Amino acid sequence: MADLEKIVKIIFAGDDSDLAKTINSVGGGMDKLALNVGKATQPLADLTDSILKIDLVLAGLAAGALVVVTAQAGKFGDSFAEIATLVDAPAGALLEFKDNIRICDRQHGQP
Repeated sequence: MADLEKIVKIIFAGDDSDLAKTINSVGGGMDKLALNVGKATQPLADLTDSILKIDLVLAGLAAGALVVVTAQAGKFGDSFAEIATLVDAPAGALLEFKDNIRICDRQHGQP
């Protein structure tokens, strides 16, 4: 009968010092768990932030390089067109010469 009274008292009055201690202990344990999980995952979050920053820098460098390469290719095309007007050679020979220049540049590490 004492157990039934205790159960009724816990349910309706919320009066049980042992239950309160247990709930507080579980709550404290969850707080500690959350703190430890945060400590364990923080380095990964920092690493992710660093990787994202590096990705942005690399994307910026790639975009800048693309702009430079495009500009240089345009200059090459303009310069070659100017040379073609000054040289008395068949168009096919000039295109072959232009292709040879590009092949030579690629062999020497130029884009």
